[in-house]
Amino acid sequence: MKFLIIKLSALGDVVQTLPSLYFIKKEIPYAKIHWIIDERNALLLKNHPLIEKVFVFSNKFFKNIFNFWQFIKGLRREEYDVVIDYQGLFKSGILTFFAKSSLKAGFANSKEPCFFFYSYREKIPYTIHSVKRYLLLTSKVLKFLGKDLKHNDFKISEEIFLPFEDYPLHNEKHNEKEDFIISIIPEARWLSKMWPLLFWEELIDCYLSKK
Repeated sequence: MKFLIIKLSALGDVVQTLPSLYFIKKEIPYAKIHWIIDERNALLLKNHPLIEKVFVFSNKFFKNIFNFWQFIKGLRREEYDVVIDYQGLFKSGILTFFAKSSLKAGFANSKEPCFFFYSYREKIPYTIHSVKRYLLLTSKVLKFLGKDLKHNDFKISEEIFLPFEDYPLHNEKHNEKEDFIISIIPEARWLSKMWPLLFWEELIDCYLSKK
């Protein structure tokens, strides 16, 4: 079974969608998964062990019809069993429209008018946390496909892969005895994307205990 995930941005939102990727693979281990992501966030998915192919999209494509159509041609070379648009924006709806699939899923209550691009829609409140919202959409789609879910107790804490070797913090020349500063910004624009402060405290305590 072949899936296409559409989640372009923003940085934190892409990270919050990663647990749904693992959810799909836990329920359907043989699933092949492709992902469309904005070029600004593409590094997050570099060499991800569960993603077979990454399509890197740029907003500049909308200003150049040739580049846009070249991207669409590459996308349409693939055929999918399922397309899931976690973004819920008009531009992601357009990409959903052009992708080849008989099942195109998304939120019925998206903030922008894109629900008409979907053949399967779920109305999921924005008041619940974004991670749970994406996981709920994923579970609804899997149930629609006839899957008897086995991972209702899904844990998200360890289900994130990041290519740390591509970040400046990972440096073989770094002297472990030297002090360095880690900045933490425990805020988000929406309450539904916030991580509880208690979790931040536990994370800091965990780090300090391993120093």
